[in-house]
Formats: sequence, C-alpha cells, structure tokens
Amino acid sequence: MTTLSVLIGRMQPPHVGHIHLLKHMLDNSNHVLVLLGSSNRSRDTKDPLRWQDRAKMALGLLTEQHGLANVLWDNNNGQVLATVEGKTICFCALKDYPYSNNRWQYQVQKMVESRAEHLNTETVHLYGNYKDQSSWYLDLFPRWERKEIPFYKPEGKLLHATTIRDAILRGTDPWEFTNMIGERGAWYLTGWLSGKEGQRLQEEALWIDQFKEPYEQLPYPPIFQTADNVITWRGLVLLGQRRGNPGKGLWALPGGYVNANEWISKGAFRELGEEARTKVYIHGRNGRRRLKFDESWMVGSKTYDWPERSQRGRVITTRFHWRIPDHLDVVHEAADDLQRTQ
Repeated sequence: MTTLSVLIGRMQPPHVGHIHLLKHMLDNSNHVLVLLGSSNRSRDTKDPLRWQDRAKMALGLLTEQHGLANVLWDNNNGQVLATVEGKTICFCALKDYPYSNNRWQYQVQKMVESRAEHLNTETVHLYGNYKDQSSWYLDLFPRWERKEIPFYKPEGKLLHATTIRDAILRGTDPWEFTNMIGERGAWYLTGWLSGKEGQRLQEEALWIDQFKEPYEQLPYPPIFQTADNVITWRGLVLLGQRRGNPGKGLWALPGGYVNANEWISKGAFRELGEEARTKVYIHGRNGRRRLKFDESWMVGSKTYDWPERSQRGRVITTRFHWRIPDHLDVVHEAADDLQRTQ
C-alpha cells in the first residue's frame, strides 16, 4: 500500500537530527513530503535561510549519509523533488499565517491532499514530537495518523538548529558544526555567509545583541509599542527602504516607536513627517497649492501583536490606514530611518 509521510518544520538549518527522521520516514513509507515553514517571510536572524537553501542542504546531507539520485527542481510549483533509494521525497514552501491558524491549517491540508492525490494514496502519516509550545500544530490534523519516533540524541544531547544558527551568525565557523550539518552543509553555509544576505544578517545579529544588552538586568522583558502607516493613493501603497538595522535595505511601511508622552495615533501622524515627509498638493486656478496632511484621511487601524514578529523582543505595532483622495498629488521624501521611498 502506498503511504505518504508528512513532516512540517523550519529546519533553520537542517542537521543530522532532521536527516535521521527523514531516513526513518523513507524506510517506512513510499513517499515523503516536507513542508518548510516560514517560506514567505523577509529573512531575519530567526529565519535566515530561504526554503530553497534549506531543501538543498537537507538533500546534500541525505546524499552524504545515505545516497541520493535524480534531484529535480520544479520552480513553477515551489517544489524540490528527489529520489532516495527508489523512494520519492518532495520539499515544498509553506507560508506563515501568524494571525490566522485556520488559513495556515487549510494551506497544509490542500498541499498534503494535492500530493496524496498525485500519488493516488489515501494513507497519510504525520510525523512530529511534542518538543515545546511550537508543536501546537500537531493537533490540527486528526484525520492523519500520528507517528512519533524518539528524538535523535548523538552523545546523549538533543540537537537544536537554534544553537547552530545563532553561533554562525555571530562569527563561529560553520566547519565547527560538521558533525551536525555535514561537510556539504558547512560548505554551503560558508558560501552563504560570504554573500550579501549572509553578511547583512550577521551584522543584524550583532546589532540585536547590542540592542538587548541594556535590558538584560530588568525584572521583566520590555514591551515596545510602535506605529506604522499604510498610505494608499490611486491604488498604490507607500513603502520605504530601511536605512539601518533591523531589516537594513528591506522595504517596510513608514513608522517608528511611539514616544512615552503621546497617543499612538499621534505617533503615527508624527512619523509621517519624520520618515516619509509626505507632501500633498491640490491644483486650482492659481496653480498648485500644498495642503496639510488631513487626519480625516485615516480610514482605519489595526494592532499586530504576534510575539515573534520582531527579533528585538516583544514589539507590538498599530497600523493606521490613510487613504489620500485620488484628485490630489502626492510627493514623498525619505528621511530619518528610511533611505528612499516608492
């Protein structure tokens, strides 16, 4: 009977513990589907590797330890297909929906059902152990048979991708983790660290450490409040390119920290002038005339409080939607934390 075994994880980065589990799945089923989470996020120090990087590293480690053949990339559908000892393994990109478990659950179900239909099988095994609070998703799929195998513990210690990730982003040579990620993994991470994205995230990791240092002696972790602006005009949305860390060089909504003595909405309004320097003009008989940014253009607001949305710590943001009337002209100028807008 054909069986599809499913594994959901981030693998940031893949290590021999992951490969031990994948090999067990291949030994006990005909087909393996690996859904690599956090595949649609901007890269940060928690999720530095893109899903393609993680798929390549996992396949490289499988090759190194168990033999591998017939790797097939399918860029159109966001898949990496391979044959391992006559059985198939498929890596797919899985999006995050931190504010909607239902959307995330539906996405996983559709991806698994599509793969099972392609393989003409109704038997699905979901692999995963309850490690910590991040394992909550295992209870969302009661129709699939749950499979657990003991954690792989070389030298009696549980492997953690976080240990590897944090160390290499702070200057540790990947070759010091060869026993965990293999030689191919060490080569891959060495090349990645020398690239533009790897260098940016190493710089960001050190910046975050310095940012958090003053708060280490506080009795409670600090909670920061920020205000962001979603400015729409003629169907366009204003974005700014970040000048500094975190997220240096990435596109973001104009916004910033709320001052201790101001309302959140006032903080958002202030950031419009400090970062975007949004100027609005109207054309009349006497030519073009500049208007003040009208607070009546604010059409709504929403708070985003996913605990892991920022690696600086707990940062809650409230986003304000401003809709500028189409008949007006708008000019933006980057300033403060932004180096340019579009």
